[in-house]
Amino acid sequence: MTTSFLKDNRFALLLVVLIAVLVITPLVGSLRTAQLIGVVLVTALLLAAINATGGGRLLVRAAIVLVMVSLVFRWAYLVHPHPALLAAARGATTIFLGLTAVSILRYVLNRDPIVLNKIFAAICVYLLFGLTMASVYGLIEQFQPGAFAVGGQPLTTLVDGTTVQVELSVLAYFSLVTLTTLGYGDVTPVHELPRILAALEALVGQVYIAVLIAWLVGQHIATRPTNSGN
Repeated sequence: MTTSFLKDNRFALLLVVLIAVLVITPLVGSLRTAQLIGVVLVTALLLAAINATGGGRLLVRAAIVLVMVSLVFRWAYLVHPHPALLAAARGATTIFLGLTAVSILRYVLNRDPIVLNKIFAAICVYLLFGLTMASVYGLIEQFQPGAFAVGGQPLTTLVDGTTVQVELSVLAYFSLVTLTTLGYGDVTPVHELPRILAALEALVGQVYIAVLIAWLVGQHIATRPTNSGN
């Protein structure tokens, strides 16, 4: 019963967890337990994402390994905050989120009838891509401190570069603002690599929305029952 529920509602559950991560993470940034809460939220996100991952056994096994690596290093970082542990966790998380987004996108683009579950899946792909890029930006900021600036000041001088939840909130905000091309300008890429990646992310965000809407409308028309009376 529980297994069937998780499978049938896997994209809705993932969407709920994605929204929770994006909303709760910045709200708890000032709490003493913020780092622990951040890791718990990331753990929930990874588990919800692996539940939503489809495809063959090889992909599922690869996803499980990446999740295990990410969680082991992320929880180990809570006990012993070493930059190498954080980098390993972020690297595994980045690859896993990217693979999950691609796997779910394959489901979205299949020729099955358009149902609510597929719409949830399409939204999940969009948000997963934004979080994947946020994780990439986190790796860049860790290895190139000052690659991003907030209000004209280097990001690492405003927050602890090893604090998971603060960087997640700041860079997730920057990533989603870039993805949707809002571009407020309060968080800016300073180095060349994040500038190029931000431009590509904005381009992908716009193309995804345009192509997705066209695809969903086309599939809905193609799979809609025809009126035999006409």
